[in-house]
Amino acid sequence: MKKNFCLICNNKTNGINNSINSCRACSVFFRRAILNHKNLQCRRGTNECVIKPGDKVFCKYCQFQKCINMGMIIKKNSKEMAINHDYNNLIEINNDNVKKINIFLQNETSTEKCDILIKENKVHIDMEELISYVNEIFSSTNSILSNYDSYTTSLQRIIIGIKNLFTNMNYNNPENIILTTKIDFKRCFQVWKNFIKHSPKLLMTLEEFSCLPLNDKKIIFSNFWKQAFILISGIYLTKIVALNDKSLILIDEIYVVDIKNIESIKFDIDIDNPKEILDLLTPTLVFFDNFILKQLKNEKYEDIEIMSTNVMDKNVCLVCNIETNSIHNSVNSCRACSAFFRRSIINNKTFRCRRGTNNCVMKPGDKFFCKYCRFKKCKAVGMVLRNDISDNFNNYILLPRMTENKEIESLSSLSDDSIYLRDDIKIEDNKILFDMKQINSYVNNIFLNINVQTDNNDKYLTCLQRVMKGLNNLNNNLNYNHPEKVIFTRHVELKRFIKAWQKFISYSPNLLMTLDEFVNLTLKDKWIIFKNFWRHAYVLITGIYITKINNPCSEALILNDDTYVAKLNEVEFINQEIDDKKIKETFYLMKPTLLLLHNFIHKPLKDEKYDEIEIAYLIVQMIFDKLTLHETANDCQKIGDEMLKVINDEIHNYYVYNRKMYNYAYRITEMTKLLLFIREFTNRQKEINFISKWMDLIDLSFMDSI
Repeated sequence: MKKNFCLICNNKTNGINNSINSCRACSVFFRRAILNHKNLQCRRGTNECVIKPGDKVFCKYCQFQKCINMGMIIKKNSKEMAINHDYNNLIEINNDNVKKINIFLQNETSTEKCDILIKENKVHIDMEELISYVNEIFSSTNSILSNYDSYTTSLQRIIIGIKNLFTNMNYNNPENIILTTKIDFKRCFQVWKNFIKHSPKLLMTLEEFSCLPLNDKKIIFSNFWKQAFILISGIYLTKIVALNDKSLILIDEIYVVDIKNIESIKFDIDIDNPKEILDLLTPTLVFFDNFILKQLKNEKYEDIEIMSTNVMDKNVCLVCNIETNSIHNSVNSCRACSAFFRRSIINNKTFRCRRGTNNCVMKPGDKFFCKYCRFKKCKAVGMVLRNDISDNFNNYILLPRMTENKEIESLSSLSDDSIYLRDDIKIEDNKILFDMKQINSYVNNIFLNINVQTDNNDKYLTCLQRVMKGLNNLNNNLNYNHPEKVIFTRHVELKRFIKAWQKFISYSPNLLMTLDEFVNLTLKDKWIIFKNFWRHAYVLITGIYITKINNPCSEALILNDDTYVAKLNEVEFINQEIDDKKIKETFYLMKPTLLLLHNFIHKPLKDEKYDEIEIAYLIVQMIFDKLTLHETANDCQKIGDEMLKVINDEIHNYYVYNRKMYNYAYRITEMTKLLLFIREFTNRQKEINFISKWMDLIDLSFMDSI
């Protein structure tokens, strides 16, 4: 800025007024504002009005704020009296940051008591206590994230660690930052000490680091902390949106200073020439602004590249976000929320949203939660009661409005069959009849809804992790989470089997829609993939459920639905609408194929005990099957090929990084065999359906009408 321009309004001037280059008009305005106790307010309400030369009328609030930022002071009786001194309490500025700045500069520093002393030009810190604390953290050989599942990748662990570090450093509220013109070195050293104290936990999120010898940990940390301190501080500064145009330096979690507007340095001791120290620091501070802070601002790195809060902590209540390590009602939740949920179900409570929005935010620390929204969130995160009381769950009534005349809204479970499926299955002349148009229309609506993608809280989940989440939801909807409640029976009813099939066809499209790549495909390609996918997936998912059923003799089982299962050698089909002779002939026709299902699909699933991520790997292989992709558009084929590469890289990283399994070729081979036998079974099943129809036994052609 040229010296013959006013630093406030940019009008030409050669005068120095109120200790800075300023015109007479701005300096007089500043003096009057202080001496006359002016109460100012932004005329536009933005607090960011531009002061341009030539304007007839300036926003007085923004003009006064700029006077402060440029360092104007009033000299009276040879004593400096700036806005940040005695006359400050005479003015009410409608800006929280300016008030805080002035209070900070008016009063003595509010730095919390610490063991940092500056004597004889030397900083004294109790390093022994600090080193002992760091050694205690490093002495453990276990990762501090040992309670997280084995599918958490190394980057996700680092993300969790950085989130915790931000919390410990109080870096989660950049909107509360205060701009000052003084550097308090004691505050700077206190922040440095806090970082040294908490940053070792970031390294200990990695199992590989936690297993290192203590000496190696110290060597790595001694080189790590300086670079990490600069990076973390820079990220925090970029979040201060209100001061984004300034060249900021962080003093601590509350105070920042503009490099171009530093008035003084505070040491709590007498320094002969503090300006020399400031001149010594300035080139380094400018370097930080130009080559680090600006880079962070301009590139706007994704959270997963630096830090993120989107990986859900398992030590937080999923309802109210209060820290907890306990699991209640089948989800991570605190005692208060789980007890609230249980009482609500038992007592058949009726709630209305206290604000009428049906979207109240649950914040930790709040004394009173909106009961309607709290219960709604309990259901959304998957809370269930594991006793007979859960039967009342779907009948629970919630009133969303404050007005009593409004219609009662029921938050019944999505897994209720009556929502999507009608019990209109008929059997006439040995042919299964029911309305397939309803199911096809429902599936079509799912595929048309491109907003079914995973929400923002899951944007950093990997491909297989998304599928795992979809599988969990599918198992919930199919009621496949309680194999211990299965009832063994001799009698298999065909209608039960068809209802179970209906449920799978209705809910399995949501599994495909967990993948953004699938969501963005054309409707035609989605249907091509789904028509080939559902048969294979149905065999796999029902097979996994069967392997979880207590079957000591490992006999071949037939799954009738989620509740009833029969042994293959003892089964009896009960259907009054179909001739018994034809049922028996159909069963004998199917029995060899059912034995293939048992020996080459169910047994390998039980013996190998595949992890959830391996099942997800098999599912993606089914979705983007080569033969299926050959029927789709070229763009879909390219996407499918890329997805197969992605999941192979991911499963490799899982075996090597998580399982420490460096020779996993045999396991991949067994999974490939499993896919081949599933395909063989579905092909045989199609042939049996055709033969059964041709021989006028049972017509199951409805399965081909998807």
